[in-house]
Amino acid sequence: MVYIKGSGAPVVELTKDELPYTHQFTAEAWPEGEYSFRWAFANGATQDDTTKNESSVTADYNEFKTYKPYVMLYDLKGNKLATAEVYLTLKEKEDKPAPTSGPTASAEPPKTPESAKEYAWVLTEVIDHENADKWATADAHPSYALSHSYSRGSYSANVTYEGDDPYKQGLKGTLGLQAVFTGIPETIYPDKPVSLNFSFTTTENSVVKLSFSGAASADFDQWDVGPGGVTGRARWFVNADGKDSFSLDVNGNPSSYSETLTATLGTGNEGSRIALRTKFALQGVTMGTNYVYEWKQVSSSALLLDTEGIPGIVDID
Repeated sequence: MVYIKGSGAPVVELTKDELPYTHQFTAEAWPEGEYSFRWAFANGATQDDTTKNESSVTADYNEFKTYKPYVMLYDLKGNKLATAEVYLTLKEKEDKPAPTSGPTASAEPPKTPESAKEYAWVLTEVIDHENADKWATADAHPSYALSHSYSRGSYSANVTYEGDDPYKQGLKGTLGLQAVFTGIPETIYPDKPVSLNFSFTTTENSVVKLSFSGAASADFDQWDVGPGGVTGRARWFVNADGKDSFSLDVNGNPSSYSETLTATLGTGNEGSRIALRTKFALQGVTMGTNYVYEWKQVSSSALLLDTEGIPGIVDID
């Protein structure tokens, strides 16, 4: 993974005489190692930097506008690993009127400039996708029995073969799996890594001559998309090796995972929403939880979701 340090949307106020403006960018990659950072500064210039975990570069900007520079992270074999982006706004300073003598009307209290306000993704809603009807439909299959258990961030299910064995192969058995995600934050700050604790275990495997399997994963995606769907804008949670999807099957290799999964979010627009989605599937039947965040100003008066009693949610302030 890689992220660009500092504010996710810096605003720099300058006079015309201060152009061109030189901005320093610093990107950090993990896990530890040596990487190739390929920068594109949105001003027509690019730069490659092969180094260890941190790359610091500078770029010059000549116009008052918003730029969207980004960095792509590659391993030394040329395999692309991740991308991070940032918005940089150059704003022309307004001329201040000369002070006047004599009495003046009372001035309004100064307003907090937009650039000084702190914004973040705030957890405001949790949407349950147990999909009980889909599990019931799957359980009605004449050859398979499925059962499941759902709670927010914790999912378990079993599939058992109950069909015929016409060729006397010994077809039988049950595969049981459980996935648990903890560490869901109440507030997410732009470009700061979010880490989840993830365990995925085989609770039963007595299967003979059959192929059953399940999968689990987490991502940031459109807030109203359920666990069976994904958009092209999804940002996946990955482990230290960059793996973003985890499968278990009857072969038992492996039989479990215990991982720390990490992802980052950029900035949003006032009122925009996104979901941190934890997802589980067995034999193609899904369930999961959408933790919905809204981009808003962070203050003591911000309306937060009452998370008391919601499993796996932590306050990272």
